[in-house]
Amino acid sequence: MNGKKFVRANGIACAAAAAVLLFLFLFPHFMMRRLSPQLRQGTEEAKKCVLAEDWTGAETEFAQIQDAFLRKKAFLKMFFNHEDVDELSVAFDTCGAMIAIEEPQALAELARIGNIAQYLYEIEAFRWYSFI
Repeated sequence: MNGKKFVRANGIACAAAAAVLLFLFLFPHFMMRRLSPQLRQGTEEAKKCVLAEDWTGAETEFAQIQDAFLRKKAFLKMFFNHEDVDELSVAFDTCGAMIAIEEPQALAELARIGNIAQYLYEIEAFRWYSFI
């Protein structure tokens, strides 16, 4: 092979590597940008239902956010720390059980779900000072 082919192959390899890195840095952020507000808003609605002792409404709201989490759980495990995702999964399981038995302590678990969702969003947020 002559030198031009190596230069061309090197350029293609560099472009492919840059595309993969761009994907790995941006895709998780865009996915969390959609999921996190949905989880936080759902937990707030469920909290209102629990405070009003509307357990049917709380179960409905909780089922919606749990479904959104379960659809993205495999994705979250691919791109985020497994311990964080497992903690979120345990919080969902605990909260679901508390709402099912109409336990007012479900408020604490709903707050925990919202906080973990916010944390996952914050660690993926793109900020210029992260590069400095």
